[in-house]
Amino acid sequence: MFRIRNSRQMNSANQPVWSRSVSVLRTIFGGVLCGAILLLQGCNKEADKPTVAELQPEETVVISLETTFQGLLPNEFEINVPRDLPTSDIDEWGQEMLADMVDPEVDEKQLAETLSKLLPAEVVERVLRRQFVLRDSTHIRDCLWAREVAESVTTEAKSELDSVVDLFYFVVNTIHVVPATDSLPFGPFESALYGTGTAEDRAWAFATLLRQRRIPTMVFADPASAAEQKDPVTKNLLVGALLNDAIYLFDAGLGLPIAGPDEPATNDLVRQPATLNQLLDDSAVLENMGLGETSSYAITPEQFRKLQPLIIGDSSVWSRRMEGLRNGQPVDVKALIFEPLVSCGPFEGLVEIVSKHLSKVQPESNVGVWLYPEQQREAREAVSRNADQSARLDSLNDTFKVPQPIRVGLKSDEKNSDQPKLEITFGASWGTHRRGRIDQIMGRPEHAIPAFLKVQDWRTMPPSPDDEPVDPRLKGLAEQQLPDEVKARHLNAAEEALFWRAECQLQKRAYSSAASDLEGYLRQLQSATSLYPGRFRSEANYLAGFALAMSGNSRRGAAFMRNVDPEDSRYDASQWLVKRWTTQPGKSD
Repeated sequence: MFRIRNSRQMNSANQPVWSRSVSVLRTIFGGVLCGAILLLQGCNKEADKPTVAELQPEETVVISLETTFQGLLPNEFEINVPRDLPTSDIDEWGQEMLADMVDPEVDEKQLAETLSKLLPAEVVERVLRRQFVLRDSTHIRDCLWAREVAESVTTEAKSELDSVVDLFYFVVNTIHVVPATDSLPFGPFESALYGTGTAEDRAWAFATLLRQRRIPTMVFADPASAAEQKDPVTKNLLVGALLNDAIYLFDAGLGLPIAGPDEPATNDLVRQPATLNQLLDDSAVLENMGLGETSSYAITPEQFRKLQPLIIGDSSVWSRRMEGLRNGQPVDVKALIFEPLVSCGPFEGLVEIVSKHLSKVQPESNVGVWLYPEQQREAREAVSRNADQSARLDSLNDTFKVPQPIRVGLKSDEKNSDQPKLEITFGASWGTHRRGRIDQIMGRPEHAIPAFLKVQDWRTMPPSPDDEPVDPRLKGLAEQQLPDEVKARHLNAAEEALFWRAECQLQKRAYSSAASDLEGYLRQLQSATSLYPGRFRSEANYLAGFALAMSGNSRRGAAFMRNVDPEDSRYDASQWLVKRWTTQPGKSD
């Protein structure tokens, strides 16, 4: 039996070179819920394969790959779709179609030998594996997220470098650095969703976003130290983005681009990152990122020269199965899901691309691979088997259940009682708070703000299933009789919503509104009647300073930066910005 699986025709721009030259030309087409693949035989067609006209209806299995991609969208995956279901569907497609979708001229034995010089044996096996695995669905979801963010966050950028800088600030303002012991092994999307991670998580998220703009990204690190991950907090982690034949440098731990020699002193925020050439030519580039007499920058020029450029990625994005899926994915799914680590068929590998550039700058450089993302993918799959991590993940997801709608009424035998008791029943979670957060981190703040306003309205009383107000005569009593865990869930969600709403204003570049909202949040924490625990106090001071500087009031912004807790990961960046703002021409402390 000859079976057909897939949904849409690829446009020629997405088709690899080899697939346009092989003797069998395949045109892929279809719809959302049903689709098919039309295999047209070329002039040298194989005689043992039937044409579409020769197929019988019962011999055609119609499954839409587009439907599977739809289920992997960030607002669908792990909400309406079981976590392993998309992987099962993709693997079923792969069993039928993958062999026809990968370049048949690639010598996999030679490819394995080349990869083995860069990767451990088990990772090489994952790259070459034809069976789709659970992490592949997570990888595709991350790419779909990154594609949308890469477009939405950069709409006002005046150049590609501006876009890169905008995406960096998006990452560092979304993911707050916490010790590795306080962080769960998340990928880029989840780090953004929960708003916390390590400097390494920031670097990985940044690289994931830049991949959608076809910009190779690397970290500069000691590969042995990077593999061991000894430090609970990485304070300084240099990331390089290869753009326009230059590698621009960013510090994912500090949360700032490395200021280049051409950076105007009047800029409140760094917009002109230093290049690798500039750093190697001028030792002051790194020295200027310190705080002067207070403290120096952690990485000296001499230490930097000993660091190795390590490509950022994981086995899924480099895999042959992603090569095949890339060729079979629906044409309207623009996300880049495959990027070879080493040259493979018509594709030039990342190692070759980066090495070619570095040979002109640092001939002695030996490009390697950063294994942190692969280790995180492994650890993420093990979370469900770790009771402590599972409990921590459940705790993080708790506020995303808001609201839990309730019905309130008097118990039938208590209507005439002096102390009536209520009958409170709970409906299924609406997930409004989670959807608002997903809209926010996908670069749709205008959609997120209304959701966050509703969550704030529900801070002491959830809505009824029909979204009608609770009977005012019963509301006070209902608030008293709500279970403690329900009260805490809605109150904590309201605090998140208040803070994240201010972040939305930052994303919209409404800096005055963002500063006002953040100041309002901080004032609430100072109020004697505030019920909020103040989980975002330090972050709010930093972002308020950021927003004020962007709105033209950097001196007042410096006052907020000084309130950042010295134990907070933002402290060094806040002090560096204070130094910058108070020493600018025409400004004083």
